[in-house]
Amino acid sequence: GLSRGKLERTQVCHKPLAAASRRCTYEHCDKPDDSPRFYQIDGSSKAGNRDWVSLAGQVLCKACYRRMIDRGTLERSHRSKPLAAAERRCMYEDCEQPEGSRKYHQIKGDKATRGHDWSELEGKVLCDTCYSRFRVRGTLAKAGARNNLPQPPANTAPEGRCSFEGCEQPEVSRCFHKVSPNCKANGQDWSALAGQVLCHACYTRYGRFGRLNRLQHTPTSKASKAAAAAAAASPQEK
Repeated sequence: GLSRGKLERTQVCHKPLAAASRRCTYEHCDKPDDSPRFYQIDGSSKAGNRDWVSLAGQVLCKACYRRMIDRGTLERSHRSKPLAAAERRCMYEDCEQPEGSRKYHQIKGDKATRGHDWSELEGKVLCDTCYSRFRVRGTLAKAGARNNLPQPPANTAPEGRCSFEGCEQPEVSRCFHKVSPNCKANGQDWSALAGQVLCHACYTRYGRFGRLNRLQHTPTSKASKAAAAAAAASPQEK
């Protein structure tokens, strides 16, 4: 016979429900009859790495189902309440519209949405766009963006001085980064810079290219370029 788990469905919650069963059974649900989808819970489900045993047999609307996956509880968190006006600003430094979002999210570090590690964002406020990007991709950086460095770590400071002697503006930067001994940002080897302070420009350059020095381009005249091209095109002497 067929091996269950390979071709057959194993989670009852993915099967469409009859119209009479399409009602959320969570007693504190705000809109138990109003949902684009309902889920009948199988106690053996592992969705979101949560424990669904206590909900076996219950029916959840999409909002309650997602809350259980995101937080491991059906109860609304105080973090889901609207933030005060003074707090409604995205803390991601590369956000294009930090104050222009319809919704803001204050992050709880123990979130496990889609298996991503939210601990570095503990307590931070994200606009809906940045929150959704991290929720889907596990990063705040836009896809294809030149700067793929992670969000600056907690050891950044608004003031300081860049330790790189070749820095052009060592005291002018939107923030300064103190390199930790275990830094692994962007997969580079930061061990030689451990303990040093870098301006944001130098920090970003090292994260992208693995070097602090700017590349020096030697200008080449048109005549030199033409001569080089002619030499390359001429037949080799025997």
